[in-house]
Amino acid sequence: MQYLGAMNHPGGGRNDIPNRLKSKFFSFNMILPSLASVDNIYGAMLRSRFTPKAASPK
Repeated sequence: MQYLGAMNHPGGGRNDIPNRLKSKFFSFNMILPSLASVDNIYGAMLRSRFTPKAASPK
C-alpha cells in the first residue's frame, strides 16, 4: 500500500508546517543504478548460488 501527499508552502512560504504534521512524512530520494551495476550485483549473487561446488572430501 502506498500513500502520496503533497501541499503548497503554507502562507506562501512564510510559515512552517507543524512538527506533528511533518513527523508523518518521510522523503527518500535515490537515483536508479546503471544497468552494469545491476548486472554486477545480481550476477554475483546468481553465480554464487548456481555455481557447482566441489564435493568436500569425507
